[in-house]
Amino acid sequence: MHTKYLVAALLLVLRASANAATPLPPEVAGVWGTAGSQFHGDDLWKGQAIYLDSDGVGGFVGGDGSDVLGVRLVVTSYDAKSQVIAFDLTEDGKVIDHGTLRYDKPEHTLVSPKDSQRYYRHAEHVSAEIRKAIGLEPHP
Repeated sequence: MHTKYLVAALLLVLRASANAATPLPPEVAGVWGTAGSQFHGDDLWKGQAIYLDSDGVGGFVGGDGSDVLGVRLVVTSYDAKSQVIAFDLTEDGKVIDHGTLRYDKPEHTLVSPKDSQRYYRHAEHVSAEIRKAIGLEPHP
């Protein structure tokens, strides 16, 4: 398993912080990857992925087949009616960017309004092992 690659690359980038996160419903939580993304288990190897745990904490991760990099994602709100997830990207506890994703229920995808990039569900849950690998605190 390639979790050791995630650990080495991401522990330096992702840090636990005091930012409060908004919980997510089960249909939105999980591991999401772009078309053509390659995984070893739930470890992203190549492409782009979003890891969203039910507590509203996760990460954006990208890989080129030899290395992966990521940034911590903290959900700041989730609107069940519009299916919009607002989030902060953080590094060392500081917000470095804001963004949104929309859950497209009929297509069962996450869509970035910035570039219309679609993320397809790879797994329904973010495991404790993956949380640790991408530098997140244990699930409460």
